[in-house]
Amino acid sequence: PVGKGLKDPMKMWLRYKSDNKVSVTRDKLTSAKSFLEYYFYKSGTWSETLQSQTTVFIDTKQSGSQPDININMLRAVALPNQAEILGVKYELEDPFNAGLYDSNTEGFTFLPTLLHPASTGEVRLRSTGIHDPPLIDPAYFSSEEDLDTLLAAVRYVQKLSGTKALAPFVSERVDYPTNQHPHDSDDYWKHIIRQFAFTAGHPSGTCAIGKVVDTDLRVLGVEGLRVVDNSVFPTTVSGDSTGVLYGVAEKISDIIRKENS
Repeated sequence: PVGKGLKDPMKMWLRYKSDNKVSVTRDKLTSAKSFLEYYFYKSGTWSETLQSQTTVFIDTKQSGSQPDININMLRAVALPNQAEILGVKYELEDPFNAGLYDSNTEGFTFLPTLLHPASTGEVRLRSTGIHDPPLIDPAYFSSEEDLDTLLAAVRYVQKLSGTKALAPFVSERVDYPTNQHPHDSDDYWKHIIRQFAFTAGHPSGTCAIGKVVDTDLRVLGVEGLRVVDNSVFPTTVSGDSTGVLYGVAEKISDIIRKENS
């Protein structure tokens, strides 16, 4: 049924400070030098995506079938508050980002993402009113397996930051707040993951192919209606679903054109 089977991948920040002047900071982003480099040569700080310079996929369960974690690495320990720049107010704010960005802290960030959550949520109608927002329950971490997978990602990043290639660039880890568990213990990190992990922005499953739509993405039992978005994927993909969705949209547009030619 519509709205069931919601899968919403989660991610979290793991930040490291550096004594090396190799990252993107507030002053570098707002300097005249950066502006002129980009304006005349399309190079420098402004030419970067500020999203991910390096990506790694790992199979923490060693299943041999598919990766369950995607780790992006950003050449910055903090980024400008893009939501504020766009005039958007978040109900939940990152308690570390603003201070690190304002202090021009050098460093870098690992961003592990849970690709295939075991937890399953749902989307329901709030009422019969078309202007009332739906009730969305992602059921984050209702499955302990998701906590275990993200914990494995944290441990992987810790090992990675201590390798011969990266250790010279690490001065200290930006720690999360203390809690009732021993620092850096598994229980400590599971508490942190529950408190600070957030959506990766690629939910799927609520209008799944075979259950809600057919293979041409026509809603079953409803004439003249298609759904072409992430919700049609029965399961999450092993990575960012944006490119996959572009391909699906192109295919469906071809089908629609053919049907109307």
